[in-house]
Amino acid sequence: MNAAKENFLFRGYYKRREKAAEKIKTDSAEKKAEEIKVNDKKKK
Repeated sequence: MNAAKENFLFRGYYKRREKAAEKIKTDSAEKKAEEIKVNDKKKK
């Protein structure tokens, strides 16, 4: 698997895949923080 990641033909594929995974992670973290804010406002 590491050899495929280092191959110049597959390098772009793995970079895009990694970037997409990072975006999903940050989007879910932002969504969770927003939900917490909404819940805090409802409690008050």
